[in-house]
Amino acid sequence: MRQRSSLAHELAHALFEDWQDIESQRIGTGTWSERTPVEIRADTFARHLLVPAGGLGILLRDQEAVTLASLSSVVQRFVASPAIAAIAMCQAGYIDAVTTDEWMHWSAPRLATRFGWSDQYRQCKQASAMISCKRYRRWSPWSKF
Repeated sequence: MRQRSSLAHELAHALFEDWQDIESQRIGTGTWSERTPVEIRADTFARHLLVPAGGLGILLRDQEAVTLASLSSVVQRFVASPAIAAIAMCQAGYIDAVTTDEWMHWSAPRLATRFGWSDQYRQCKQASAMISCKRYRRWSPWSKF
């Protein structure tokens, strides 16, 4: 999930050609740790790419009440972090800001365990690790050995 979020975030930077603004933004704020409009835009793009409002509406349309189980369903269906899912649910009007703040602190493994999809989570995590390992071997100077 973290890799998907990071890739979506970096894709936004590439699409918006943000590399041209990096140095000027650092000079303007004086620090790399402050959130700039460019970073906020990249996060927003990633969130909309990973948890599209239309898909969220289809998934949640038949639910009478939006609960923590709903968050779990969103995380599971869209393979997104609970934080990204909670923000998307809030922006779509399904939950309020207080609930968003509470739900952002849940982890995907904790939701998976509580709502019965931990096997799927483990498979996703293993697949992600395999991709990382293959990528590392490809770029490693020791890959011949």
